[in-house]
Amino acid sequence: MNEVNSELLEKNLEILRSLAPEAAERIESSEQELELLETNTGLPTLKIGTVYLHSTRDPWTESVRQLAELNKGDEERAFLFFGAGLGYSIRHALEFDKIICVWMEPFPEIIRYAFSIYDFSEFIKSGRLRVFLPPYEENAFYEGFKGISGLPVSFIPHRGSLQWKTEEYQELRFLAETFFHKKDVNTATLTRFEKVWTGNFLRNLPELADLQPIRELFGICRSKVDVVVCGAGPSLYLSLPELKEYRENFLLIAVDTALLILQKMGIDPDLVFSVDPQPLNSKYLEGYTGKARFVFDPTTSYHSLRMPYMERDQFITSSPFPWIKLVEEATPEGLGSVDFGGSVSTNATSLAEKMDARSILLLGQDLSFPGTQAHCKGAILEERLNFQESRKFRREHHNYKQMTALPAKWVESVNGKKLRTNEKLLIFKKWFEERQKDRPWRNLGKDGARLEGIIATNFANWFQENPTDLSAVEEVRLKIRSPKEPAIDRKNMLGSLLKVHKELKEFKIQVGKGEALSKKIYDLIQKGEKDKDSIRVALREISSIDDAISSKKGLTEFLGISLQRVILAITEGYDTELTLEEKKNERLSIAKKSLLLYSGLKTATEMNIRLLNKSLFRFAPNRE
Repeated sequence: MNEVNSELLEKNLEILRSLAPEAAERIESSEQELELLETNTGLPTLKIGTVYLHSTRDPWTESVRQLAELNKGDEERAFLFFGAGLGYSIRHALEFDKIICVWMEPFPEIIRYAFSIYDFSEFIKSGRLRVFLPPYEENAFYEGFKGISGLPVSFIPHRGSLQWKTEEYQELRFLAETFFHKKDVNTATLTRFEKVWTGNFLRNLPELADLQPIRELFGICRSKVDVVVCGAGPSLYLSLPELKEYRENFLLIAVDTALLILQKMGIDPDLVFSVDPQPLNSKYLEGYTGKARFVFDPTTSYHSLRMPYMERDQFITSSPFPWIKLVEEATPEGLGSVDFGGSVSTNATSLAEKMDARSILLLGQDLSFPGTQAHCKGAILEERLNFQESRKFRREHHNYKQMTALPAKWVESVNGKKLRTNEKLLIFKKWFEERQKDRPWRNLGKDGARLEGIIATNFANWFQENPTDLSAVEEVRLKIRSPKEPAIDRKNMLGSLLKVHKELKEFKIQVGKGEALSKKIYDLIQKGEKDKDSIRVALREISSIDDAISSKKGLTEFLGISLQRVILAITEGYDTELTLEEKKNERLSIAKKSLLLYSGLKTATEMNIRLLNKSLFRFAPNRE
């Protein structure tokens, strides 16, 4: 029974080509011939070697039993299949209207046979079936789950496929678990900090205009000077004596969380990188008396930029944040940017690369919890416990909560031991390991996770094998600290702010009308759509407002970061407030999402206007 229906195959591939041409081509060009056998019920199964991918008696009943325990009709959900053979279980799942299937299959020839015996074209076209072939990169996952990643997801392995190629199909599950963990971390970050980022940026504007572009630091080392990137991992305190002993041999970039620890030891960094948007971040910088220059992300806590010792010769880096356009346009040669890996340490390491360091030496990058500690001894978070500790809130309990906030993962340490870590830290670990290394990278830490591809060493061995040109180090240090002419045109920046401020006020009127109309449409639909004429009129009116708002692309970009929770609720179903009635009634659901969008836009517009009012007040009279 090796015959396949070429017309059916082409019909499925034709639809798939319009959505995923590369996947369609790989399925069509797969040449491996497999053995298609007829079962007792007349349905086909695949035999590969000695393994049958489906029951030799009744493949359909087998698939029904496999999905019997899964919820299929209560709400919209996604089924993620790690292999499905000829697709019987997928066909059964698609019988339920609220199920969306994602079919991960590492072997395209399997899908070629499945497409040759059943017509999946309708489901592929509607988006209810998504075919997902290797390579399974992060961008492909985001594309594959676009619009459905906020739904409940059920992982469904296929027994026959696992019996045939255990490792290959198990890997699919591991990859999917990693993606969903990382997506959860990213989504939580977006929704947690959406308003904080906007607030900090707009409050920081008067100070940002006085800073120097980070591009002034690019290439400054000319491959002659080593750069130590100092994080604040728990093992940092073990290396402090060595760090102090060899301090004159390198440039030191410290993350803001490490500054207090270094200062207590009498170690003064050359640069301090500050990114954290939370107010607590400024506590790391309080009382600093050294000569270091600071590199600020525009969204860092506004308290930090207002420290009394902050002079004009600090640095600002560019940002993916839309408001940065106002600063970039006022800087003739641009600000310059570093690569983002999700943490201040990855930003600082990227800066070391762009400074053209001779080598990049990592310190305090534990990316785990050595000594069962969440923070380095002497860190500000530890110091705060002196004031917060009580009989019912012990520092040991606080440390335990920090370590167990996310599920435990385990990695090998630089000493060959097993260390606890979590998914968030593994994201940063992967960034360091996968970074293209066009110069020597070394890990100077005495504990912490072992970084693949980065050799562990110590200060003594490194500088014995790689002698330092002390005069070159001092020359670069003086360049960093030397006074510089203003590089950002304050007048240009103020003009742009005034223009945006005026446009936002006009925009607020439009979104207010949109919110009122959305509420009216929602109420009319909720009452059973009895007044058809009123609904038609309201829809025409809101359509014109939709067009007007869509044309304001610049403004909506500025506002977008302030309403990530609303956007994710609408596009991905994240943290949605839809009631059961709204979920059941598609038209009511659409009306509710429209209302959520306009309400979110109105709130974001009002917040941005309020913050801009304060910045403009501080901008103009004192510094024009």
